[in-house]
Amino acid sequence: MNALKLEGEFDKAIVDPSCSSTGTFQKYPEVKLHFNFLYNKVLPYYIENQRKLLEKAKQVADIVSYSTCSLLKAEGENQTKKYKKRKERRFFPWD
Repeated sequence: MNALKLEGEFDKAIVDPSCSSTGTFQKYPEVKLHFNFLYNKVLPYYIENQRKLLEKAKQVADIVSYSTCSLLKAEGENQTKKYKKRKERRFFPWD
């Protein structure tokens, strides 16, 4: 299902979009091999798609939980700072 076409009203929404996977380097070191490609070519797509999904979630739900497995602020804090009403929590793979 295309979440961007979701209709209705909901109490809560969970947004766990595709991302650059930089938070998985420890578990999957091979991701590092593709990082330059990801960063230069695919990251702008991920960021735009994350923004759209988060925007849609805010339209249909009162409470939104947003998470990615990325360590990049562009895919985390920068996506949510417009909407923050509560303190954000950041978790790292080694926590």
